[in-house]
Amino acid sequence: MKKFLVFVIFILSVSPLLFAKGAKGEILTFPKNSKAGFEWGYAIYLPKDLDTSKKLPILFTMNNSGAVNTIEEMEKRTIDEIENNRVVFEIPDALNVPMLMPFVLRKKGGNLDPHNFNRVAFLSQDPKYKRMDLQVLAMIKDARKQLKKRGIKTHKKILIAGYSAAGSFGEHLTFLHPDKVLAAVIGGTHYPPFPLEEKDGIALLFPVGAYDVKQVTGKPFNKKKWLKVPILNTNGAVDYNDPLPYDDLMLPEEKKLILDVYGYDTTAVERWEIARNILKEIAPNVQTHTYPNIEHRDVREDIITFLKIHKNGGPLKPIKLTDTSDRTPPVPIYISALYYGQEAPIKNDREYLEDNDLILKASVRPPFWVKKTYLLDIIYKKEAIIKDKEIFGVFNDSGQIYLQVNFSKEEVKLLKSKKNARFNVKARLDPELTDPRWKVPQLIIIPENLTFSVK
Repeated sequence: MKKFLVFVIFILSVSPLLFAKGAKGEILTFPKNSKAGFEWGYAIYLPKDLDTSKKLPILFTMNNSGAVNTIEEMEKRTIDEIENNRVVFEIPDALNVPMLMPFVLRKKGGNLDPHNFNRVAFLSQDPKYKRMDLQVLAMIKDARKQLKKRGIKTHKKILIAGYSAAGSFGEHLTFLHPDKVLAAVIGGTHYPPFPLEEKDGIALLFPVGAYDVKQVTGKPFNKKKWLKVPILNTNGAVDYNDPLPYDDLMLPEEKKLILDVYGYDTTAVERWEIARNILKEIAPNVQTHTYPNIEHRDVREDIITFLKIHKNGGPLKPIKLTDTSDRTPPVPIYISALYYGQEAPIKNDREYLEDNDLILKASVRPPFWVKKTYLLDIIYKKEAIIKDKEIFGVFNDSGQIYLQVNFSKEEVKLLKSKKNARFNVKARLDPELTDPRWKVPQLIIIPENLTFSVK
């Protein structure tokens, strides 16, 4: 399968038809078309047994493949997402509408993130990334022509669904072009744009607000039409996957603006609640919700329900949202035991362990961003003798979750030199993400009385 996909990526410009494997429908792919106004190719997913007897809205979802090195790798990831990720293809399947997903490359390094259409992307003059909102609209216009050739009639306005970075792009696209959107479902973004130019004397630059929209785009923010677009915007009550600390997601002035608006001594979750309260006062077209015990992931059934009800636009009709209060929250992660090397009571996955791995017994499986955000220090006599260890792996063995840490030969030698010693482990935020201006809760909790020894 992997070899086939690599081959397909290189023939996208000459072969527009692919068949989805995990999904039941098919995928049409089209190359970039500079004359038509877009510098990236795109894919259209067509659900099986699509009803072509009436006009259908196109569902737009931005690709969110992360930062990669090449356009070929990004295209491969995007196709794989559509084919095999149920979070992606189940929504157009349930709605019975075509879905468009672009092949936009987010490069490694730098702070231009076109997937969430951050301020750097909004201001970019690079022809590849300039006005990604207009490029997407041009793709949609082209897609309508391509679908018409296949006997599929489409609505001029679109539906939008997106989570995390794709959610940010979706809400920013809706904000800038409300006349093009029937309805939108956004999640996991924390900082929705406010339909205001200023608040409490603070100029709300885009994407925090609408202050400089006219200056950059040449057209003022259309608040009247935005207020007519039904929007569902949600976050999880334990979603601390915050874009604020990351330099590649926000400019310093944008971070300062957010903290000026939301307060300097607030967590990501608290800032989302502040945003909700503001929207409740000024945006009757937006239904907001915080899911108890949910972290950085969507609740797909609610996305589908909301878009089904608003498939043809119209005023907001609030829906009954899924009750997640009985679910087990994935954070904080409590560590109850430490094992070194072959001492770990692993039954099924021992072949994946190195002889000198450190294994931590965890209460729950950590969200992916916790693994990336927290580092471990090895403590000897209250001093960190090994610092900044990344969590190498997370695995489930016989129903028990374990975290895995690898040591280098030099580190193993250091540990073994402390004869008959016992070591503690401390979890802390990556120092590059630590800033005294905002609060971040401790999400990996390791009691000080837990120790391990090296023989």
